[in-house]
Amino acid sequence: PANIFKKPIGDDELTLPRHKNHSDDWVSCIRSRKAPICSAEIGARSAAVCQLVNLAYRYNQKITWDPKAWNFASGEPSSWLDYDRRQPLPEG
Repeated sequence: PANIFKKPIGDDELTLPRHKNHSDDWVSCIRSRKAPICSAEIGARSAAVCQLVNLAYRYNQKITWDPKAWNFASGEPSSWLDYDRRQPLPEG
C-alpha cells in the first residue's frame, strides 16, 4: 500500500535489525560475541549469486546452478569454480 512508509512500526511488530553496514556489524559481533545480522551461509550464497551473474555476463551464456550441490547443474565447465594459483614462494 502507498501509505506503508507513513505508518509507524509498533513495539510488538517483527522487524529486521538495522545496521549501517555489514563490516560495522561484524566488528560489533566480535566485541559482543553475538551472532551477526547475516550468517556465513547467507553471505556465501549471496556472494555466489553475484559471481554467477559475472560468469554469465563474461561468457555470454545462460548458467544453470544447483544450489543444493553447490555446483553447475549442466554443461558449464567446472574450471569456472576455481582458478590457477601461482607457485608458492621458495622457503628460506
